[in-house]
Amino acid sequence: LAVPASVAVGAALDVRQLADVWVQLSGAFVATIDLQVSYDGGTTWTTVSTRSAGDVVEIPAASAATHLRANTTGYTSGTPVAKVGGLDLGLAPTILPVRS
Repeated sequence: LAVPASVAVGAALDVRQLADVWVQLSGAFVATIDLQVSYDGGTTWTTVSTRSAGDVVEIPAASAATHLRANTTGYTSGTPVAKVGGLDLGLAPTILPVRS
């Protein structure tokens, strides 16, 4: 996940195939980072967590989210890093047997 090393919004990551999403923030930095999700393809954003130090954050209601991004709202120094993990839902359809 791209985390800007300045006051800026990072590129959105498509998370539609993930459930139970976690973000690991690390690195030596002095900054405030808002983790934001979109439920409508990136039109509107909701801040679900704000961090100013390394941490592991579970993203609430991630299975309904379409996108995830990092918004650096306060920046002084350093390089924040974010890794994203989650359960892959799989996009292949499942065909169930027809029962009468």
